[in-house]
Amino acid sequence: MSLSYGGADMVFAEYGPHLRNVRALCAREILSKNTLDSFSALRKQEIQRTLRSIYAKVNSAVDIRQEMYLTMLNVIMNMLWGGTHDDEDRNRIGAEFGRLAEEMINNLGRTNISDFFPVLAKFDLQGIDQRMKELISWLDTFFESLIDKRVKMDHELKLNGDENSKKNEFKDFLQVFQKFKTKVNPKLLLPQPTSRLCL
Repeated sequence: MSLSYGGADMVFAEYGPHLRNVRALCAREILSKNTLDSFSALRKQEIQRTLRSIYAKVNSAVDIRQEMYLTMLNVIMNMLWGGTHDDEDRNRIGAEFGRLAEEMINNLGRTNISDFFPVLAKFDLQGIDQRMKELISWLDTFFESLIDKRVKMDHELKLNGDENSKKNEFKDFLQVFQKFKTKVNPKLLLPQPTSRLCL
């Protein structure tokens, strides 16, 4: 499936040096205690924003499930690529990203007749494979645009000499990956992936 990028990710990769290296990168750089602790201010900020939003609707019905969903989505998106978009873009993109991610998860869990009769896979009778390819294509384009925008932002900061003055309280995951890509670490050398999304 195209979702696995040919096994170049961590979820679908076969056990071996590549999987060990990616797991080590995640454990040391992305999911380390210090990195996750650095997001505590971000989580607090999003909770406060949600509480203000609920308080503003004091005399009307509030969908708590939707509010919590948006709060968690905003926290996750800020952790992934925090400073790449302004608030207005972030809300718009977050809603679209959340909708497509939910649809992708639903498609992954759907019963596909091709799983029981592999000979029918090439016909894609239920249209699941075609829809998944469309979703993956949208996500690829979306992530590529994020990466390009972040590279451009970093380049402009270097040109303006604002690189040190624009220090964030935390580094989002995209920053960690960008830093890793430019700084060669012989202990964590990864094979060339088929997509920039897999590092």
